[in-house]
Amino acid sequence: MFAGKTSTLLRRIKTESSNGRKDYSLGKKIHWQMIIVGCVSNEYLNVKLLILCAKAGDHNLAHILFDKLQMKSLVSWNSMIAGYAQKGLEEVGLSMFHEMRNNGLIPDHHSFASVFRQAHALWIKCQISGNLVVNSALMDK
Repeated sequence: MFAGKTSTLLRRIKTESSNGRKDYSLGKKIHWQMIIVGCVSNEYLNVKLLILCAKAGDHNLAHILFDKLQMKSLVSWNSMIAGYAQKGLEEVGLSMFHEMRNNGLIPDHHSFASVFRQAHALWIKCQISGNLVVNSALMDK
């Protein structure tokens, strides 16, 4: 299928992760074949797998891959945070954002976009729409 070449694996995983949930099973199959043939994975490949799992909503496998990363980059943190945001797990995503900050990483526009989505979802769940203080919070300096 891929003859054990890392570059081929990366192309396949990138294709599957961009196609979304419908091709997640194929991406997962590629991952298992990598394990079976003893493919030596690197950090970049592991992050790509993490992104695939997070986009598909497989938070258990995504978290396992995340925990195994030696160097957790902003991309890996953002993938986890966005994955939780997309699946309605706002509190977990916000907790990960705080953990990322505690680890010394500086958020970027992707980080804040996910956090804003999560805060907005919590705002709706808490049924505080129409509150003048909340509505004008982003206007304060």
